[in-house]
Amino acid sequence: MESLNEHLGAVGESIWSQTLGVSLTPCEAPDVAAATPMVQGQVQVTGQWQGTLVLQCSLRAAQRAAAVMFDRHDGSLTRDDVCDTVGELTNMLGGTVKAMVASDG
Repeated sequence: MESLNEHLGAVGESIWSQTLGVSLTPCEAPDVAAATPMVQGQVQVTGQWQGTLVLQCSLRAAQRAAAVMFDRHDGSLTRDDVCDTVGELTNMLGGTVKAMVASDG
């Protein structure tokens, strides 16, 4: 049986691939230096299953995702654009997980 982490990883891979055209490769959490700028989104899931889903990535990865999402590769992205992108990707993940949990009920 697939573990929860593997299942969430597959959902995340699907969202990034379909939304951004980017392939993700599952890996262990990297040893990121404290000075590496990170961006994080989180969403609460309530219902049959309750928890907090967290999407964390480097600022560079978030900027690249925002450039694709907003189709702006000219360096004109704002901090809000990057945060909106991570928030939207996090909401997609949360919505998918909530739908999966509801269908398991």
